Amino acid sequence: MNTIDFSKITREHIEKAIAEIDQTGVQSSAQSVYYDLVHNNKTYPPKLVISLAGKFAYGSIIPRTNFPGGMGKASFNHLIGLGFEIKKKDEFHSKLRDIFYTVMSRSKNVRMEPFKDNELATLVRVAAKQEIEQILLNLDHHKDKDVKGSVGAGNWADIFWISILNTRITTSTTTGVYVVYLFERTGQKLFLTLNQGITKIKETHGRRATEEAKKRALNIRDKLHLENYTNNINLNSQTQLGKGYEDTCIAAIEYNVDSLPNEEKLTDDLDEFMTIYENYSENIDGVNMLEDDQKEFSETNIIQTPTRLPKPFLLLAGISGTGKTRFVREQADASAKKFSLQKEENYCIVPVRPDWHEPSDLLGYISRINGTAYVPTEFLKFAVKAFVSCVESIDSGEVKWKPFDGVAPYWLCLDEMNLAPVEQYFADYLSILETRSFEDSGYKSEPLLPSSVFTQLGKAASLKLLSDLGLEIASFDKNSFIVYMNNIDLSENTVKTYLNAFDKLEDHYMQNKSVDIFELDIEKAKEAVTMYHLPSNTEPESDIYKWVQKEREKRGNGDVSAVARYFINFCNEVEETSANDSDNSLMNYILKKGIPLPPNLIVAGTVNMDETTHGFSRKVIDRALTIDFQEFFPNDFDKFFGDQSEPELFTFPVISRASRSDLPEIDNQEDGNSKSVEFIKSLNKILKNTPYELAYRALNELLLSVISYIPYNSNDEMRLRAVWDDFLMQKVLPRIEGDSQKLKSSATPENTDLLPDPNDYGKGSVLHDIYSLLQRESFEPIWDGAKRPDLMRAAGDMIECRSKKKLEWMMRRLKSTHFTDFWV
Repeated sequence: MNTIDFSKITREHIEKAIAEIDQTGVQSSAQSVYYDLVHNNKTYPPKLVISLAGKFAYGSIIPRTNFPGGMGKASFNHLIGLGFEIKKKDEFHSKLRDIFYTVMSRSKNVRMEPFKDNELATLVRVAAKQEIEQILLNLDHHKDKDVKGSVGAGNWADIFWISILNTRITTSTTTGVYVVYLFERTGQKLFLTLNQGITKIKETHGRRATEEAKKRALNIRDKLHLENYTNNINLNSQTQLGKGYEDTCIAAIEYNVDSLPNEEKLTDDLDEFMTIYENYSENIDGVNMLEDDQKEFSETNIIQTPTRLPKPFLLLAGISGTGKTRFVREQADASAKKFSLQKEENYCIVPVRPDWHEPSDLLGYISRINGTAYVPTEFLKFAVKAFVSCVESIDSGEVKWKPFDGVAPYWLCLDEMNLAPVEQYFADYLSILETRSFEDSGYKSEPLLPSSVFTQLGKAASLKLLSDLGLEIASFDKNSFIVYMNNIDLSENTVKTYLNAFDKLEDHYMQNKSVDIFELDIEKAKEAVTMYHLPSNTEPESDIYKWVQKEREKRGNGDVSAVARYFINFCNEVEETSANDSDNSLMNYILKKGIPLPPNLIVAGTVNMDETTHGFSRKVIDRALTIDFQEFFPNDFDKFFGDQSEPELFTFPVISRASRSDLPEIDNQEDGNSKSVEFIKSLNKILKNTPYELAYRALNELLLSVISYIPYNSNDEMRLRAVWDDFLMQKVLPRIEGDSQKLKSSATPENTDLLPDPNDYGKGSVLHDIYSLLQRESFEPIWDGAKRPDLMRAAGDMIECRSKKKLEWMMRRLKSTHFTDFWV
């Protein structure tokens, strides 16, 4: 770690700093945590004093994050050496030590407990996070920091951790360098570490990833002078992920549960490691990082501002192998990194089968074989996952959405989408897509799966469906009852005898009723077991009464009547938990209102147009954004090994209907009308009385594209033309297909002889009229030589007019074969 030469700071410099503090005061973020410098019966934050003294000693303030404080540290030793008194504060309110001790002492056995709603998870995810954030604020290490805690996702993790990320370097523990507390599996030790993510390194180096990670760790240790810290930690992990934390460790401090230091020491150590981390981030280029890490760091800065698509449904068209599926996966990966999700958490690929012919192939169906049940699909499961990810809470039966700027897009790829007739199996989705509505930061849509489905299924089958869709329903099963009994304050032998008694009760019920209690609805199960609980049953059935009395007399079998009472209490607890559980609130919402189309779900269908596939009707094309990969992302073989411009990062739209107030300045004319409206009106004069005429939906989506791709205060004429050019390629030209008679012009625009050789292009067609209009008026600035911005590329490359090239290709095809369409 780079060190500061405090010897150049004299007592006079310190006194000048104190005088400045007397004049300006101390900001809350600069307050000291444990110690005060005492001077003339007044107290001052020691690190702030040294920081300001640097201005008089060196000519500039020393950032407080560049050196640690605390007794025994060079900074405090220098102050004491100059004759100043350092006094410990009387009180400090952090609870970090208590939190650490609780987590460590419970780590060994907590994995035997239910994961859902366990208080240890709250302790790590919430309490520890809040305490560390407050300490970072007091130490002035809070800027660009994101604190996360984890004990697992759905199940207990092998290693619990609390990380502190510098968001300028990384937003996920899978990549980059970060500070992280790692709890040894048995709870005996805790390590404060400077560590690194290895996922990116694995993608690049494969089997050599561990070797590369260790190489990088040694490199950083050397550059930051961390030889006084160990990098050898033992977490006793039973998983490869847990062992990976050991291999990637750069530097560490070890704590033992029996000698866990006090708050002062824990805070000083954290201050020291955060200072190292600040030094790393400020000198990231000088650390001589590995090539893939430098790329990762630059990528982190690139993906901060995604562009909102005007529509969450894409048709990715092109010949096989152009990278359509890869485009969707990489969009999801980049979004996962930005929003700190696990890789592929927000990605799903659903291969389309040629025999799909109805919506149930996509959304699932009710089966009545061996009882009533719903058979869900991967599409529906992923849609529910996307929906849950953007729900803040359910309030009075209505969804309260998370702020959409902080919600990740969920990308679903329908691979080979047109192997089956899209209009048939995709009909429900296409209709519901048009019901999306955003108002006052809210969102509504018609349901993908209506509530009537749950009515048909009944309670038990509905709960099973919701569980199959990934919602955590309060558990009502044998294992949950065993866990419940083990958590009751009873002796181990008593629990064993009660569980033995329950096995007897369960067997007796099955023999008499031919059904397992846990196959019953929870209310019916509770009612059935009540018959065995004699004290609350004034008139028990005589045969049950005699059987229970007989079982009481058997040694080692326990009291069947007593265990029945425990089972009833267990049922009541499950029901109470369900009533108060947030997932259950969501469950009740879905049961009453169905599953809506999630606002953050982006469906991208990959399509090839050949003899094995189906074509698209205008109903489908009107509702989609068509992206012809040969035109938008052409294969450049010369750039196969690199140097290709990366696609823009896209996310889901947050408006579904354009308004005048949303349009950028460049789209306004002096008379107050929209240039884009005038453009589409001129197109419609040509398309009037043809099957290709544009309606309100097309206009709305053109305006949404203008809003999506152009900043509000922009006056970039070329960018507006680029939006119009892409609109023709995505919404207008894909609708036009047919023979010479069908494409015959019904309009007589002026100057129709502008084409170089009208005979080559089929003069008199609709395509020819559009070409003439663009050449003469709308696209005159970008028609001959002048280039327009590429709105689909992050680098903002300049390209030639796309629709000009496409129109010429379509007209040549019409001339040669007397038939043409948009597709290759």
